[in-house]
Amino acid sequence: MATERPTGWIVLALVYVAIAGGVVAAMHVARGRVVSTFADGETQSSWERFREDTAQSQGAGGVDRRVPISAEPPALVLMRDHYATCLGGVLMMYTGIYVSLAAMIRGVLNNPGQIDLLDDERSRDKP
Repeated sequence: MATERPTGWIVLALVYVAIAGGVVAAMHVARGRVVSTFADGETQSSWERFREDTAQSQGAGGVDRRVPISAEPPALVLMRDHYATCLGGVLMMYTGIYVSLAAMIRGVLNNPGQIDLLDDERSRDKP
């Protein structure tokens, strides 16, 4: 059994931390944009008009749409009140995908030889 150098694990850990930092920064920027966009009065009045239009159009056209319960746009509530949960979920998904891909890549790179998928008993018998 060959001894494994720790540099591979260090590189994978550094890449993980770098990408995770980018994910956190992107979520922070997205949160700032959503909060600044939806917190102004024009967007709030647009949301209230949408809710009123939905309430007035009940039964019209054969489609019953439910009136949204929230007094604020859902994207604003999500990014303002549930940001930590969203960030945790994104980091959990990223971690799972990264660990899976890193394991596959290390497995391919640590493969000591080629596997011939076409090499079977029938091909050996032919002259």
